[in-house]
Amino acid sequence: MSYLFQDGIEAALQVESMRGNASYLKSQCEQMTQKLINDSPRHINIHDDLSYAESLIFSMGNQFKPSGVAQGEWAGDYVSEWRMVSGNAGVIRGMVSNELYRAYQIGLDIRSNRVVGKMFKLAVMVWSTIGDYSSPTQNEGRR
Repeated sequence: MSYLFQDGIEAALQVESMRGNASYLKSQCEQMTQKLINDSPRHINIHDDLSYAESLIFSMGNQFKPSGVAQGEWAGDYVSEWRMVSGNAGVIRGMVSNELYRAYQIGLDIRSNRVVGKMFKLAVMVWSTIGDYSSPTQNEGRR
């Protein structure tokens, strides 16, 4: 079964020092993907799904919650540690954006705030556990 953030996790599984964390992430991402498939399936195929979802990612992934934004319309509503990681909001938004096509192919309703919010949650988990953080040089210590 295909799951969200599969490419990065499968690559990390090949690295001995990351295998334990990657195995945990794989199980978490598989479970969340299956839950989203069950709870938020794509109902119709609309040609503008991907462009709508891209704009949703951009609006939800602000570093700080804009005024007037309702509950469930901001990444921080889904990611409890958003305030700590939001300095890298651009990186995390990019990760979520890169997973849109996979989410669409899996059959998720990528126009849903809930689906995109859960994708932000998974992206933060992956980024903070096996990611490159904010610069490639920070990865030097792992080699």
